[in-house]
Amino acid sequence: MNPAPVAIAPSPRRLAHIALRTNRLTELIDWYCKVLGAHVAHASDKVAFLTYDDEHHRIALIALQEYPPKDETIRVGHFHTAFAYDSLGDLLGNFLRLRQLGIVPYRSINHGPTVSFYYA
Repeated sequence: MNPAPVAIAPSPRRLAHIALRTNRLTELIDWYCKVLGAHVAHASDKVAFLTYDDEHHRIALIALQEYPPKDETIRVGHFHTAFAYDSLGDLLGNFLRLRQLGIVPYRSINHGPTVSFYYA
């Protein structure tokens, strides 16, 4: 029996943002603002969202001491990368395509203005 054909992957419209864990939150805010010409869209002592265009944030910086990782071998560095699709239909179509390949998200969130599937 032949498996059902897998749909062609839709390409994301753009890289939406990256999220980094850090133990140097204030320093990295300053660095990314200087290097990218970014500004702070929102910040607290736990997290900062930086942008350099009309997107809410392009870089999320997460204070490691405030949100410790579940795996103690993980320290600072990459936390996640987000890609944006042209429509919710494209996102859901990609979810179905990946599920057919045995790739399923470990988490999904409706953020209000955006819907996210988290894969690992």
